[in-house]
Amino acid sequence: MPEDVGPLIPGARVAAPFGSALATGLVVSLDPPPAPEGTVERDLVAALDDAPFLSTRLVEVLLRAAAYYLVPPGELLRAAVPARLLGASEAVYVPTSAAVGAEIEGLAGAILAALLESGQARLPDLVERVGRKGLPSALKQLVAGGLARIRSESLRAAAAPSDRA
Repeated sequence: MPEDVGPLIPGARVAAPFGSALATGLVVSLDPPPAPEGTVERDLVAALDDAPFLSTRLVEVLLRAAAYYLVPPGELLRAAVPARLLGASEAVYVPTSAAVGAEIEGLAGAILAALLESGQARLPDLVERVGRKGLPSALKQLVAGGLARIRSESLRAAAAPSDRA
């Protein structure tokens, strides 16, 4: 787990690389079971919430229901969150203070220059400026290197579903 992701709490949303895209997930446990054999764990890119988006009680109910009905837990967790709040493409990339004066070559350098020039950019803006090819891996490189981060205020704006009946 990268240290600059932020605090993780059960029920909070997180952003992680998924294939060539960035996906939003939910933290269900701070002590997860080991990854299944033949799979690769991915580092989280950002913690999107400072407080649980789904209550611990609701997460526990959804996990029990998934086990009872033999449904993948992710399917029930996804159903509990409005779709637009799981859209990691809404993430806003911003340069960090370490980016000022950094000399990066290639696509990552072009992305960093665009971020420094505009102060921030969404994924569609970056596609327009530098193209789609290699963009996800270059963004991951910048985030992992501490030269850019994801500002997630736009993903925090909506209220979480209530577990009151």
